[in-house]
Amino acid sequence: MIKVYINYPNQGIFSIYEDIEHKNIQKNTKVNQRVLSINSSNFTEKMLSFIDNYKFSATSAENDLWIDIDTGDTIFDKNIAFEILKKLSEKYVPFQNNITFKKF
Repeated sequence: MIKVYINYPNQGIFSIYEDIEHKNIQKNTKVNQRVLSINSSNFTEKMLSFIDNYKFSATSAENDLWIDIDTGDTIFDKNIAFEILKKLSEKYVPFQNNITFKKF
């Protein structure tokens, strides 16, 4: 299992957490925090609908997203995360060039 944090628009931050107890994960407790859960039974559906269902803008309601990915295969989980990043970079300029990738 990994957790992914996406923060828009400030340089397009995209963080992957292999340590799901990391202190930064506690930030996902804000009111109305968006969280997407992907697992082995729903990943195809979630990936196909991701761009249509999750918008990003410079508002507190749409500026970030936590994604829990657990397919039972950490390498596959990371591949899903990078596919999401690819989809974001096709639509949002901050994710095209100035991506800050962090791995914890």
